[in-house]
Amino acid sequence: MQGSNELPNCHNRLRVSREDLAEALRGSVTPLQRLLLKQFLTRLDLIDSQIEQLDQALATAMEPYSDAIQRLSEIPEWDPMRQHRSVLRSGQRPGCSPH
Repeated sequence: MQGSNELPNCHNRLRVSREDLAEALRGSVTPLQRLLLKQFLTRLDLIDSQIEQLDQALATAMEPYSDAIQRLSEIPEWDPMRQHRSVLRSGQRPGCSPH
């Protein structure tokens, strides 16, 4: 078990000296850094929310294709997400055949 002052042996994965890493771990967060972190976390929350909205919109857009997707999902190694993107990129509507 490592003591509180010991660092794990990860020098082969980091591009920083053990001394610099130890100093960074002892450091404190300034008010400006705290503000920046808060802003980054707010952005991440927004991105998560937008991803959820897109997921819901895609699910709604794919509803007309649900029978075909169900049949295709029975094919071994079929990747439904890749297929969803292909259908959406093609611009085809349900019941329409390509030209």
